[in-house]
Amino acid sequence: MWWTANDQEFVKWYNALKYSTVADLIAALPFPEETHSPLKDVENSHTHYENEKYRAAVGYLLQAIRKIYNYFNGGGMQLVDRGDPAANDFTAAQLSTDGTWHDLDLSAIVPAEARAVKIKIEYTDDVVGSYFLFRKKGNVNLINVGASCINVANKYISPEFDIFLDENRVIQYQASNAEFVEINITVRGWFT
Repeated sequence: MWWTANDQEFVKWYNALKYSTVADLIAALPFPEETHSPLKDVENSHTHYENEKYRAAVGYLLQAIRKIYNYFNGGGMQLVDRGDPAANDFTAAQLSTDGTWHDLDLSAIVPAEARAVKIKIEYTDDVVGSYFLFRKKGNVNLINVGASCINVANKYISPEFDIFLDENRVIQYQASNAEFVEINITVRGWFT
């Protein structure tokens, strides 16, 4: 159904929405292009019902309401399956394993609206206790990290982690100060 200038039903619905607590929730949601309020976008373009800006504004508003509906009905963030990539995204040759934190830029892989990422790491080492950690960039404590370590030498382990992204779609990793036999990191999907 598309609303036009003659649709008084839309105007009534919109005015009721504008003064509800749902409006506050909509204002708090992130949107990909820039920080804006879909309610204000509709208001600013309401005199031009047939133009693309109005249609986009109403689309963002309905998208925001759908996100709120999904969240309160148990949906929360939605996982988007990346599909079937042809190769790993990162290998040992591209990573620093010196026991300090390093950025892992995922902006070329995940879209701007992604809030978190599901990653798989497959690695092995000939030293028991070699470890790998992931965290949201900007976190400084070691409590909220994804962690794994080698328990048996020369055996592959393949844990998966859900890690929140910063606004630039970057996470951080730390690997023990060792030369790993093999490391492969793959983005399996992302949460919007």
